[in-house]
Amino acid sequence: MSDLAHLADRARWNVQFDDKWDVLGPFPIHAREQHFLSPAFPLNLSQPIDFRQSWPSSYVDGGFVKWTQAISNPNGDLEISFPEIRWKALRSTEGWAALQHHAVLRTTITLYPPTDLVFGDSPQLLISLKQGSYFALRPQGQDVSSFVPEWYAGNIYDLEHALAHVVYLPAVPSLNKPTKYDLFVSGDYEIRLFGDPLVQQHHSDVPVQKLNLTVRLQEIGSSPIHDQSQDVACDFLAGYAFGDAFGIGIQSGTRWWTAIDIKLNHPVLVILTPIFFSLLTLTIEQGMTLQLRTKVKIAPSQTRVLPISIEQSLPYFGENVAVNVTLVCGDSVHTISVIIPIIHRQLSTPERQSIKGTFFFANSTPSAFIAIPPRTSEHTEKAPPILTLHGAGVDVLVQEFWAQSLPDNKASWMIVPTGRTSWGLDWHGPSAEDAWSSSEAVGILSRKRIHGFPKSWEIPQNSKVIIIGHSNGGQGTWYLASRYPDRVLAAIPAAAYIKSQGYIPLTHARFPNSKAFRNAHFTDPTLRSILESSLTADDNDLHVSNLADTPLLVIHGGEDENVPVWHSREYVSTLRTWNASANVTFLEHRGEGHWYPYILDNSDVQNFIDNTAPSSDNTSKSEYLTLTVSIPRESGSLHGWSIDKLMVPGRYSEVLRTPGRMQSILSSPGPLIFVISEETNQQDLSVALRLAHVLNLYHKLDGEIISEETALTRNKLATWPTGNVIFLGTPSSPFAQEVLHSKKGGIRIINQAPHIGERRFDKPGQALLFLHPHPTMGLTNPSFMMFLLYNDKAGLERAARLFPFRTGVAVPDWLVVGDKMDMFGAGGLEAAGVWDSDWKLSEYMSWFYR
Repeated sequence: MSDLAHLADRARWNVQFDDKWDVLGPFPIHAREQHFLSPAFPLNLSQPIDFRQSWPSSYVDGGFVKWTQAISNPNGDLEISFPEIRWKALRSTEGWAALQHHAVLRTTITLYPPTDLVFGDSPQLLISLKQGSYFALRPQGQDVSSFVPEWYAGNIYDLEHALAHVVYLPAVPSLNKPTKYDLFVSGDYEIRLFGDPLVQQHHSDVPVQKLNLTVRLQEIGSSPIHDQSQDVACDFLAGYAFGDAFGIGIQSGTRWWTAIDIKLNHPVLVILTPIFFSLLTLTIEQGMTLQLRTKVKIAPSQTRVLPISIEQSLPYFGENVAVNVTLVCGDSVHTISVIIPIIHRQLSTPERQSIKGTFFFANSTPSAFIAIPPRTSEHTEKAPPILTLHGAGVDVLVQEFWAQSLPDNKASWMIVPTGRTSWGLDWHGPSAEDAWSSSEAVGILSRKRIHGFPKSWEIPQNSKVIIIGHSNGGQGTWYLASRYPDRVLAAIPAAAYIKSQGYIPLTHARFPNSKAFRNAHFTDPTLRSILESSLTADDNDLHVSNLADTPLLVIHGGEDENVPVWHSREYVSTLRTWNASANVTFLEHRGEGHWYPYILDNSDVQNFIDNTAPSSDNTSKSEYLTLTVSIPRESGSLHGWSIDKLMVPGRYSEVLRTPGRMQSILSSPGPLIFVISEETNQQDLSVALRLAHVLNLYHKLDGEIISEETALTRNKLATWPTGNVIFLGTPSSPFAQEVLHSKKGGIRIINQAPHIGERRFDKPGQALLFLHPHPTMGLTNPSFMMFLLYNDKAGLERAARLFPFRTGVAVPDWLVVGDKMDMFGAGGLEAAGVWDSDWKLSEYMSWFYR
């Protein structure tokens, strides 16, 4: 047994988990398919488990797999592999797609009560799962026939600054004896995460999943606390903040707390005036103003980042800024003192220097970026800013190698956005917005006189950029340049893949790619096409037409072991098909792999940048102009032409007011707002907290949780703040009935049952996910809504798994889940479709099981 709580004092609760794991697998699966299947596939956790039973799997000789065991080390590290599988033979015909697989893992968590119990509350578990998809707890020794697991998303990318899940126990623990729970983990091997085993495992054919689990106890307290790991701060340059935002992470306790005010708490500043050699005494309030931009409500156990605006009239050179945060809960008032460390910078040309800046993402969330000032001010002509997109897993705020590997910026600003996190959304959606917002923030800062920048460093408003990116950032370079061609002077994508389903084919899926008909085991072709329409907006090759006149330098290592070089070759081939004389140069560095020191820092790249001036002529040279758009709200113009609306949403190259896919909910103009029936509804609150958790973990997006009563008041008074809304509730909800009664969308509630057209969906296990116009649509609010309308807890849990926080989750405007989805994946859906341009049912783009 591994004691990870380190609570030797037996007067307190104690937790342990068994280092012996039961393992069932491998089963073929494609990346992201675990969001459709039950994470416990092929098990049904409402039934007892027979560890002698075997299960069908096409990967195994004989076609059936049995339970095996694995051991985790004292740090919670666990490696899962299946050396008995003939991986080489599978790979010889199926390629990388055959290596992707799923396994279900199980161990035991034991909770020990205090020997001298002085309080009756159960503790909360803090569980962190790295590089696993999902985990869930199930009580041991009890009837599980009515048990519905609550699945918590793991930190599958091993993202930085990750918060542990606060896990509510599925059964109250005993106060006088140990209580045992089964812990189930969905272990899913993905090439993008774990890499090719021939490279990662020293030429071994066997893929290895590497996971880490930690389990701790959290003492239940009612008061909120400061979580420093979530803080956001900018550097100070010449005594002035390089940005306008601070962020302070606050975790609530067991109650609902609201941050209402923030005040500076700093000693007086003593400044020596050189003229009179006297002491000038000022308080920091006379030179700096901090203000909470809005009141922030924090649900029990939730962590949110308080948005704090910075204004200065005098330079500040202190080592830190101290503040007091005031929070209220009913009549209770709580104050938290916070120290924000400050890093001071001075301009030091001609050396390259990285400066951390801040801005408010979506006008509300404190966010950071790295900016590298020009090395010289001798140029008379303003040089174009260079927007650089990092690869997957690179934390640019900590890891300096990315900034140091870039070409010489000379007279240009180099902008290094985070993309929200080191993985983000593959530079799509909010990650793309983060890149453009960081660029705009640097432009604003370059025009400020307080930092001492020379006039030649100013970036004009609406300045076009040169984009550089590597790997996932190379793919992002193709994405941004092709979706916003009029904002891009030139682009340098390096080691870029085309799209997720091209990187690793979806051939071994229960929901397969349309090219893999032989594996379409359970999915109707019409349903498959509708689901795949939600991935169309990510297809870079489909949008390459928009780059027919954009200068491009495409780079790839000839022996790339991560992204095969054919991806860049295919990009160039497709582009030249659109325009045979396209201004594209392809550099294939023979013998080089995925990353090498000179991939971006070489004379070819430098000459390409130096010869791209802000006045470069990008007017159309093609005989024909083709503008390709999938989602107009996520696309810009080409030579001044733009598409505002699709007549048949979801179809290629038509004209959309509706988003076209569920993932668009992430592109919110403000914090996402979760509406639950009431603050005491533990079922709805649990799901809302879990979804808010993944928003913070994967994208550093903020989520507010409010009650249905508050939402109804906002409807009545038209006081909704800017931000997309996510509703969780049953068809009997007054809020759902009020909003859907407006008939602005394609869902109706008749006799307490949801209807799509004339079809009724009120069976146990069913739930509807759908996008809907915002209650204030038509006024000035650009937000819209997502509904998770469920008939029971099982339906809600299925719907929550399809919340599309990762790329490649094929969820269109609306769908209906049912109990068959757990075993058949997308083939178990009840209905799916894309709304028409008026948010109504489209017969062309709809599918129903019956």
